[in-house]
Amino acid sequence: MPILLFALWWRKLLKNRKSPKWTALVLLFLFGAASGAAQELPPAPKGFSWIKLPEIKGALLSPNGWHFLKEEKQGTLAYFITEQDIRKEGRFQTGLSLNVLPPRKSTPAKEYAAAYISKVAKENELLQIWDTQAGALVGYGCRVRTKDKTRGPLILHTLMLANTRTNRLYLFVFESPEKNWTAAWKLGEQMMTMLVLDDEV
Repeated sequence: MPILLFALWWRKLLKNRKSPKWTALVLLFLFGAASGAAQELPPAPKGFSWIKLPEIKGALLSPNGWHFLKEEKQGTLAYFITEQDIRKEGRFQTGLSLNVLPPRKSTPAKEYAAAYISKVAKENELLQIWDTQAGALVGYGCRVRTKDKTRGPLILHTLMLANTRTNRLYLFVFESPEKNWTAAWKLGEQMMTMLVLDDEV
């Protein structure tokens, strides 16, 4: 099965905060497509390493020294790559979470993803919004400012990808306290713009 390496770059089109609109430019690289061939990942950027996700035949970038956690509940796989150790602290301040939802049985994944991002955008202070497509993978995303009772103002950079071939959904969220956002996003941007997924899963 072919594995797709996502590379996404966001380009701002409008500066008006009341009407934010972004677009995502998508590049796809096909590798290891030969039947039975070992899937080799490209070199990770300096300061990062790849974490393989065999359950979904994918991979995510992790900053060196960060922590990885995998959970599964009611058919949903959850992966966390975080600055803080969730096992010790019970939560995290800064990091990336990926929830892989099982194939939808009723609503098409594409429609669900669009509605989900629209809801997130409406319920928080919207900073950016965009959409993207790469083959069978259709994505909707937004960046919002929200408030947490214990962590204070947060920035959430959210991308939901819908696999129109399998009707599976992938929810990526990179988050950090607003006061730390500039430094956190220097790492988060690379984590969110190099995503390895198999579009046949």
